[in-house]
Amino acid sequence: HQRTMSLSVAQQLDRSNWWATFPELRETKAEDLIERSIEDLPSEHDHFSIAVPPRFVRSPRSEEETLTRFSDGGGDEVSVVSALHPHEMSPGDFTEACLVQDGWEVIAKRAVETPLGTLADLLVVRSSHGRTMAQRVNMTRDGSRYFSIGYQCALERLESCASTQAQVLASFRLIHPSGTGLVEKLEPWRAIEPAIIGATLPASFVLAADDSDKDKALVRFDCRSAGKFLGSIHLSQGREPRQLMTEHYGRLKDAGIVLSDRSDPVKSVPPRAFSSASVQSAKGAWGEIPVTCEMHVFTCGEGALLLASTSASMHHDPVGWAATRRALAIACNTAFLV
Repeated sequence: HQRTMSLSVAQQLDRSNWWATFPELRETKAEDLIERSIEDLPSEHDHFSIAVPPRFVRSPRSEEETLTRFSDGGGDEVSVVSALHPHEMSPGDFTEACLVQDGWEVIAKRAVETPLGTLADLLVVRSSHGRTMAQRVNMTRDGSRYFSIGYQCALERLESCASTQAQVLASFRLIHPSGTGLVEKLEPWRAIEPAIIGATLPASFVLAADDSDKDKALVRFDCRSAGKFLGSIHLSQGREPRQLMTEHYGRLKDAGIVLSDRSDPVKSVPPRAFSSASVQSAKGAWGEIPVTCEMHVFTCGEGALLLASTSASMHHDPVGWAATRRALAIACNTAFLV
């Protein structure tokens, strides 16, 4: 019910792509802020500082993942959330997936690629108890710790407090950062027949021998955590991009995945080792589990290489979706075909 309300709200909020992506471009005056240092949390790696308006009061901690909340008692709220995960993920993907799972809908977004994955600046809305709330969310990471910082207010106040939101979120700093980079070790893989191909993936994605034994032009890497399947990355080599996609859809069907929504292939920027690239996505179900699939096809000379991901949807499994999406991005950026 909450998801339905969110969709109907978003359909009513067509405001010129939210003032050319974000409302602070209207240059509203920001409030004065005071810096607050939070150093009473169990782990020093969660200690942080953030600047908030003087009217905000820190609330008692009630949820394990929510490090701190500040509120003004009238609906405005700043929250800092931390999650510890052993899988390599882009902070932007993981945070967006968690928000979607909680009933928020993204209505504006801008993103930047970094060596530690995608960082995003999100504007989300949700209706609850007859009131529509808007939240601006940023995120960062420190090794396996993923942080999201949000400023929530009533939708009707969004424009007037936009600059304050932006400055509060930009003020977040970790006091004792570990300096750790990637969560997982990246493992290179290569094969020399029927062509020389290769890619690098996070170590949790392990080669599945069943596919490679049947067809030397096809390999699959599976990721599991505590016995739970999180996602797969497929690599397939051939000559015709269209044929590679058709064959991959056939494998999904044979695995019991029923696709109900398939996008048209779109040209994309190829990695350095390739001359052209296209991407296609699809949604479906594996039994009762909603599934997301993404396929990239790269060409080099007379050869073609397909890299594809399969995982549960972001709403169903934020960690599995984000980990698989990150693994696919790393594989695409490091893939080669000779």
